[in-house]
Amino acid sequence: MKKVLIVEDDPVFLGFIRESLKAYQDKFQVLTAENGKVAKEIIAKEEISLLLTDIMMPEVDGLALLAFVNDRHYAIPCFVMSAFGTPEIKKLIPKDVLQFFSKPFPVDKLGFTIQKALEDGVPSGTISGISVASFLLLVEMEKKTCLFEVQLPDDSKGLCYFNKGELFNASYAGLRGEEAVLALLQKEKARFCFKTLPDQKLGRLVNKNLSTLIQESRRQDGNADAGEEENDRTEDLEKTIEVKYEEAEFDRDFQSPPASGTFNIEHRLDLAGSYFDEVADVGGRMTVINMCPTHVIFMMNEHRDIADETNLRLDFTLDDKHRSQVSKEVSVVETQGSYVRCRFFRAYHYDRLGPYLHFNYLDKQSV
Repeated sequence: MKKVLIVEDDPVFLGFIRESLKAYQDKFQVLTAENGKVAKEIIAKEEISLLLTDIMMPEVDGLALLAFVNDRHYAIPCFVMSAFGTPEIKKLIPKDVLQFFSKPFPVDKLGFTIQKALEDGVPSGTISGISVASFLLLVEMEKKTCLFEVQLPDDSKGLCYFNKGELFNASYAGLRGEEAVLALLQKEKARFCFKTLPDQKLGRLVNKNLSTLIQESRRQDGNADAGEEENDRTEDLEKTIEVKYEEAEFDRDFQSPPASGTFNIEHRLDLAGSYFDEVADVGGRMTVINMCPTHVIFMMNEHRDIADETNLRLDFTLDDKHRSQVSKEVSVVETQGSYVRCRFFRAYHYDRLGPYLHFNYLDKQSV
């Protein structure tokens, strides 16, 4: 019997999906995983006929899982579900991602879609392996900050850098910026390997949005043969691609304020909000300047003495696409002038803050 692997970190939604697929238990077997790490272990042991994965997940996210499947098990058809898909993006996703589900979606129709894909097999003309265009669109959708290597079948390599879902820079075969992106977008098969972000700033050489570049790439597709000949001429010149980014300003320049004291104040964020002490019935405006899963540092707009161990409620707005509102209970650890370091009551964030920390690499640090 064919096996379908569903990867979703929300246990409630996963339960809905599992329940909706019971009507098809005589057609295919359903396996589930709560994140990409568990999914990779299942794929290594089981013969999977179809994969349906969420993108934003803890430990190993959907992008890393798709990269793994693309590299090691490229024959597995992939369905993708995400809460951040827009109609414009869905139209641009090439057919190598067979089906895209924008959350929330009616799970009662999922079984029919899966069964049809299993019966029909991989559609004619579908590429085995995720194209560069598909992968870049998924990174954009999830507003991910990352640097990854694109490894092509001819052993050439490129690099792409995203900052909060915006394509900032790229390098491929001696090309840089938008020219490199256009060349990579015409590649129908690739492997993807995430790289550690460097300490220095990565400059912006790509100013057009990804949708525009994909459309330009498709218009140029008629000249693909000439492009391949040009790549052949540059192959000997540069066997290993190295990105040398020009210095350029980010939208927000993170600088540490001149201060010294009991804790390190690193100004990485600029999230406006308010704090409130319910016991003393006092509060004020503040700005979150840094945080990790366990702690947050904010700067008071007007200095006020706040004792250690004071419990506060912080309300602030994330700088994500949806301008998500976050409300958190915290306990003051220590203060330094107008700066206050607090401990979150809960270190696990099941709201928008969790994905925000993850995709901005804030979950890898401590403050």
